[in-house]
Amino acid sequence: MATRSNIILRLGASRIYLYRHWDGYPSETGADILEKALAAGSVGGLLEALLAERDEGYPPGSKRRVYELTSDLHGDIEWAYLVEEGRDGKLRFGLRNYPIGSDRIKAASLTVAEDRAQRVIRRYYARQP
Repeated sequence: MATRSNIILRLGASRIYLYRHWDGYPSETGADILEKALAAGSVGGLLEALLAERDEGYPPGSKRRVYELTSDLHGDIEWAYLVEEGRDGKLRFGLRNYPIGSDRIKAASLTVAEDRAQRVIRRYYARQP
């Protein structure tokens, strides 16, 4: 069974939502987000790194995206991660567990203000079949 998760990247008042279907637990997704965020140094850089990641394991040879853009929190997630960039430029992290069957508070829909994030999103959609 999949451990689904959302990653919310906050850029000022704007939010970008990503969805990960497999391995959403903190020891996998949480560690992956932290590693990529520290290497990227910014929310825009983290977004680019997450969208570039491919999974070659299932189905074999598929090279499907590990993280997918979405417009809101999914209704069946077990984990939600938040990464935001403070005014001081430092990244802040948050984590919330949603037990199966619990109610979730829906956050605002996707709105993006940062230029770099907009370019990454346009490239992502341009590559979609």
